[in-house]
Amino acid sequence: MYNTKFYEIAYHNLKSKPGNLTTGVTPTTLDGFFSKIIRDIINKLKNESFKFKPGSRVIIPKASKGKGR
Repeated sequence: MYNTKFYEIAYHNLKSKPGNLTTGVTPTTLDGFFSKIIRDIINKLKNESFKFKPGSRVIIPKASKGKGR
């Protein structure tokens, strides 16, 4: 998990998928993801201060059975 190449490959695999540049709970998107952010993530993992951000949950109204998730 401390290898920067791992994050660079993951970024390149994710950035081209639709919706990955859409903001969620936080205004941060994959657009602008760069080496400083990768280094910060690795440093936080090393000193055990990394915390996941919450994902967004969208309630989608359903025609037949109320609200879905």
